[in-house]
Amino acid sequence: MQAIKKWLTQRENRQLVSLLISGFLLRSAIALWLPAGFDEGYYYLYSLHPDWSYFDHPLLVALTTGFGPLLTHTVSPFTIRLGSLLLHTGSLLLLYLTSVRLFSRQAATLTLAIATLIPIFQ
Repeated sequence: MQAIKKWLTQRENRQLVSLLISGFLLRSAIALWLPAGFDEGYYYLYSLHPDWSYFDHPLLVALTTGFGPLLTHTVSPFTIRLGSLLLHTGSLLLLYLTSVRLFSRQAATLTLAIATLIPIFQ
């Protein structure tokens, strides 16, 4: 716990955590507000009966779609999207780490802020 507190004392790390959390909350609000589409219903039914040999959907689709209902024991548009929300937040973290390695912390923070707020990546 001390290591986490020490890590969070740096301003850049606090910005990283706040951007990731605010992006997750923004996408969660969108996931709560929008009704489920027909494809998400299909993905949920597919997650109930996963198989290796579906031609158009790999097994990871079933795992990410079925994660929320399995975790909460309820089926709603939000729980169907929960796995994707978590994976997207993880991909934003990987984008940040890649940008730090290639450029700088300042460029990585800007990249993370832009990628968090662009609607097409929601």
